[in-house]
Amino acid sequence: MSKFLSRQERLALEQELALERNARYSDRIKCILLLDSGKSAESIAEYLFLSRNSITNYQKRYQEGGIEDLVSDDYQGKEFRLSETQRRELAQHLEENLYQTVASIRDQILGTYKVEYSLSGLRHLLRRLEFVYKKPKAVPGQAEQAAQAEFLRMIEAKLAANPEKSAVY
Repeated sequence: MSKFLSRQERLALEQELALERNARYSDRIKCILLLDSGKSAESIAEYLFLSRNSITNYQKRYQEGGIEDLVSDDYQGKEFRLSETQRRELAQHLEENLYQTVASIRDQILGTYKVEYSLSGLRHLLRRLEFVYKKPKAVPGQAEQAAQAEFLRMIEAKLAANPEKSAVY
């Protein structure tokens, strides 16, 4: 089945292909253009690493609804396990409390909301809530001002007692 596109349709597809940044959608446009050029669905599927059924599905979608149907997905994603209110509460709790592991956050969610998450699922949720993991590191301790003042008095006394040996290391 070659040359089923009009010149205007082909031009519109080529322009859309040049603008499309999503590889999934650009592959769909390429399929239609290649089918129009006389390539078989089998050869297109082989070169683009798609199934033959995908190629025929893209062709059917294009013929029924044009470019819009070809590059649209109705994928909604999974529903959140926590409600909007619970997600806000969790975000507030995480702002106020530090956790070192995702597992400890998972335990907190399970105890509070009775909702169980896998570790990878909880990482995705935390990213959606715009939290990031930062590896804990050692922080220098705070110096005691009284001890520092005593040390400086000792050094000054030694320097005053023996001025010709004033090098301090």
